Amino acid sequence: MAAPTDPYKIIIQLKAKIAELEYKAYRLTLENDALKEAQRSIKPLIPLEWKLTPLEATLFSCLLGKPAVTTKKTIMAAMYGDRVNVPMPKIIDIIVHQLRKKLPPEVKVRTVYGQGFVLDPVSKARYSDAGERRKESPEDLFGQDRGLPVLAGANGLRGQDS
Repeated sequence: MAAPTDPYKIIIQLKAKIAELEYKAYRLTLENDALKEAQRSIKPLIPLEWKLTPLEATLFSCLLGKPAVTTKKTIMAAMYGDRVNVPMPKIIDIIVHQLRKKLPPEVKVRTVYGQGFVLDPVSKARYSDAGERRKESPEDLFGQDRGLPVLAGANGLRGQDS
């Protein structure tokens, strides 16, 4: 199809394209706001001094959110979602091992043979209730500090001893 040569047709097409892009920008803004709101509702607070990687923090959050045993399948879904290329489920054992080394001695992650992992009830109560005890402040209204989980480090598994 040949490009229009009439300046009025070009202007009409440009206005239509601008309107389409403005609508897409509006939709992205709504989606972004929805994601920010979802992040604000995340309850677990993970202490910065633990220096957890994003995968370890996700695993810990899974253990906090599940009332019973957390399966490897659940953890894999939380960590990797719908990705096409995901590692073998054995990676969960490695991440649990690394997580245990970083957690303080009073926080215990127990393996339930053939089922998955469970966080001890005292630790679960302590860290899952932390978000509920948080009070809204004026800064929260402007989205500055919402008490999101601290995800220290972004290097995945590189540079860490097993």
